Amino acid sequence: MKRKTYNNVLKAGKLIQAKGYSEKESLEIAVQKFDELASLKNGMSVEWLIDRMATKTEREGESMKLSESDKSYFKKCGYLDQDIPQIEKAIEVMQYEDENDKKVSRKYVLDNMDRETWLSGIGRAAFHWSATRETKDGKTIFFDARKLFK
Repeated sequence: MKRKTYNNVLKAGKLIQAKGYSEKESLEIAVQKFDELASLKNGMSVEWLIDRMATKTEREGESMKLSESDKSYFKKCGYLDQDIPQIEKAIEVMQYEDENDKKVSRKYVLDNMDRETWLSGIGRAAFHWSATRETKDGKTIFFDARKLFK
C-alpha cells in the first residue's frame, strides 16, 4: 500500500492493531504513517513503516535507570557525571535491530548480550546516533538512538 486511500488506511490500521494499539489509535497512526511515507519518498510501502514500529508494550515499556555499577562503568570509560542523564534518556528511546533490519526487544538484547557490551553500545549511541554490538552468539545488533536527537 503506497497511496493513502480510505481502504488502505483501514488495512494499515488492522496491521497496527496487531501490535497492541486500540482501533482509534491505530487509525490515527495509520494516517501518520501514510504522511510519513509521502515525506520519505523512498519507494517503500506503508507495511514497511508499520513493520519497523515498536509494539505498544515496547513503546510504553517500563522506565529503566542505570545502576550505580553501570554509572561507575561509564565513569571508568571516561564519561562525565553530566553525561549520565543523556545516556539514561538514550536507553528510553533506543531501538534495536538485528542484521536483517528486524526490530528486536530490549529484553532480547539484554538476554543475549553481556552487560558491559550493552552499556558500551548505549554510551556510543547516546552521543553518536547509533552503534553496533555483537551478541554472545555472534549476531550483530544495531543500536538506534536517532529519536534522542530530534
